[in-house]
Amino acid sequence: MFKYCLWLVVNDQKVIEQNKKIAELLNTKPFIPHITINHSMPTPMFYSGIHRPNNIYFVDQPTASTSFVRDEDNNMRLFHAIEQKVYVPYFKDVEAHMSLAYRIDGEPFTLQDLMRIPILGLDLINYKVQKKNLKIKNASCWDDNPEKWYIIT
Repeated sequence: MFKYCLWLVVNDQKVIEQNKKIAELLNTKPFIPHITINHSMPTPMFYSGIHRPNNIYFVDQPTASTSFVRDEDNNMRLFHAIEQKVYVPYFKDVEAHMSLAYRIDGEPFTLQDLMRIPILGLDLINYKVQKKNLKIKNASCWDDNPEKWYIIT
């Protein structure tokens, strides 16, 4: 689906709990909390020279999107996502986002879905995640089931 990805893996208890609650709320599958820095890479990225930021900040309200992607059998699939923009120092030119929920094919996320997140206090606007809770990692994102995506380095 997304081949190899470069993630900033978020190991922050508030973010982990938020993602679990959103998955339950929207009846979606939980996955490793991460900020996507790059995706659809044919090979894992060498990242030893990349600086881990001191912290990251969540900005704006969550948004929903739908895009066409190809699965590992090269079939076109609908990929629905709810994402929240993130400001990541050292990656200022990257439109980084934190993924909150995914659906493959099926119904897209609605405005009502988006509105339920902040009403339940699950949004993280202006929340700061510290460096000790961030790790730069490559992930294998070939499977069309986000639960089967995994960290490789």
